[in-house]
Amino acid sequence: MNSDRHPKSLLSSLAAAIWSGNPDNDHSYHDSKKFAEAIDPVMGIDYGWVWDHAKDMYDRVVKINKEIDDKANDIIKYLGGGTGLFTLGVLANLKPENVAVVRWAVVPFVFAICSVFFAVLVRKPNNFFLPPSARKAYEFVDAYGEMGKATFIGQWDLATTKAIAAIGTKSHFLRLSTWLFFLSIMLLIVPIVAALKPS
Repeated sequence: MNSDRHPKSLLSSLAAAIWSGNPDNDHSYHDSKKFAEAIDPVMGIDYGWVWDHAKDMYDRVVKINKEIDDKANDIIKYLGGGTGLFTLGVLANLKPENVAVVRWAVVPFVFAICSVFFAVLVRKPNNFFLPPSARKAYEFVDAYGEMGKATFIGQWDLATTKAIAAIGTKSHFLRLSTWLFFLSIMLLIVPIVAALKPS
């Protein structure tokens, strides 16, 4: 990704990723699309191992996508429940002498809420790209005969590239969520110290 992009362009890309997760602006996607359209296997060459590699790559991306979802779900589960209990505890013990402690507790609470927010963005329904249907595969065989399977490798590559672009956005949100999770836990020491400080 070009690091010299204008801040407004970066914000626009982030907004587009949040609301659609569309990878169509990714350069790798366009390269894969050109490859899929121009692929022209040569008769007599064994492309079997390329097919296996393309399918393994797609399966690996699907597995990574699931792992990212699981990690985000853990953050939502731990912080979602924790912040709820924390809020109830603060409200139950809200007294004039505890105002300073509550004030300091707001900071880690806000970080926790932001962490959950980004984790929810990871888990929100996103476009996840699949290889063409069995009908399309059948049409490839009709159109390309014996070279249909080799030609279909381009479709595996295109689906994989689209999926990688989609989980790239999810990975970024997960990193943000994880660091915010860490900061929220670390900052809990501030209200604890404030509570232990002699009045």
